[in-house]
Amino acid sequence: FVRLGEGAPGDQGLGLGLAIVRRTAQLLGLPVALQSRPGRGSVFEVLLPVVAPAAGPPIAASDGAVARISGAFVLLVDDDATNLQAGAALLRDWGCLVATAHDAGSALAEAARHLRSPDVIVTDLRLGSGEHGLALVRRLRAQCGSCVPALLVTADVQLPLPVDGDVQVLRKPCGADRLRGALALALAGPAVAEPLACR
Repeated sequence: FVRLGEGAPGDQGLGLGLAIVRRTAQLLGLPVALQSRPGRGSVFEVLLPVVAPAAGPPIAASDGAVARISGAFVLLVDDDATNLQAGAALLRDWGCLVATAHDAGSALAEAARHLRSPDVIVTDLRLGSGEHGLALVRRLRAQCGSCVPALLVTADVQLPLPVDGDVQVLRKPCGADRLRGALALALAGPAVAEPLACR
């Protein structure tokens, strides 16, 4: 999880490419190989099995999780404008009410601006300028005066688990289905999810 070089603004990338490849390959049980020559370049290979076409139409995913999160007020925080816009659009497609922020200061201001506290906080781990998503969750909970459920999204493979007993961690790439399931679990409350132990 690194960024190399000093490219032009907007061309630097997120430093997530190899972390995403590694995590996806691990989830699928696939080996990743590397050949590299300094000054010449690198080749990354993923060995895939041959798979026969599935018989019959694909099974549609259940809409139960969408129904459970429809109407929820989600505070979404990400310092990458593209990720923030795409995440907000996805949440709105599921019927959520979405407030967005690009850093800790704007997240705290956005939460204070509304008449109700968020039902769930979804934040990236690294928010730029040294800001940390977990610290933001704690500040938002203190401001709201309640243990708001929280999802911490990260591609940082070095992050130890559990981060806090009351914060779910989603590894990038998490995919829409995993995000939707995690939101549904968080919104189900302590009677369904693990007990919350807010600090």
